Amino acid sequence: MVVSSERIDPEQWQADPTRQAILVRHIYAYQCFIRQCRPADRCLDYGCGDGYGAYLLAQSAGAVNAVDPDQDAVQQAKNKYRRHNLSFEKIGEPPLPFPDSSFDVVISAQVIEHLKDPQTYIREIRRLLKSGGRLLLTTPNKKIRLRGERPWNRFHVREFSAQDLQLLLSGHFAQLKISGIYGRPEIMKLERKRVKRRQAISALDFFSLRKLLPSTREYKIISVFSKISRLGHRKNKAQPPAFTVADFRLDDQPDDSLDLLAAASK
Repeated sequence: MVVSSERIDPEQWQADPTRQAILVRHIYAYQCFIRQCRPADRCLDYGCGDGYGAYLLAQSAGAVNAVDPDQDAVQQAKNKYRRHNLSFEKIGEPPLPFPDSSFDVVISAQVIEHLKDPQTYIREIRRLLKSGGRLLLTTPNKKIRLRGERPWNRFHVREFSAQDLQLLLSGHFAQLKISGIYGRPEIMKLERKRVKRRQAISALDFFSLRKLLPSTREYKIISVFSKISRLGHRKNKAQPPAFTVADFRLDDQPDDSLDLLAAASK
């Protein structure tokens, strides 16, 4: 599982309204996952990152195995999130160290856009699912993010539209539904502004030099660019909004959504 490194730190991301909206959006996705998990289900969080989502999942599922190829992320998750029914493990390339048909549910939250070979990843998920088991997957919606095919996010290998995702998953799962995650108008506006800024920065980076920078340094550059873009605008002295999961919704029409959510059954 070759994956680029992009992480969300819930504590650090709370201070910035745009980042906080993204964090809460991801938490909302896990709440959607939880609604489709039964208390007796054994779940796999395949690409768990820093583990905050797996911890939420473990509050409802019978058992959660959370795996990731990043040793630092796994260690951080082990130190921070502890429950009797939750385990974290570093993994390498497929196959994972689990027998066929091990899981009732496999969660894939914001992973496939990082992969060079998503087909192998999806095949491994199918192997791991029990008969009737469910894949629950989210990924950013390419349609509202990209002008062409090249992602502006330095960590993303490929992004997907609803049609792209349908094509990827339908070869492995007969039962499949793709929905869209939307935010309230203020959140949609924030995301459009963020995408526009990132597109502009990406367009100036002809030689992909951003990939040579630490991610923290890149974020500082983006923050400066954002402040410059706001010069001349009237300052808003109000406190930045604190978004909650109630500010998001799931819709059967995914085309203009922030994220795509796929639910598939084996």
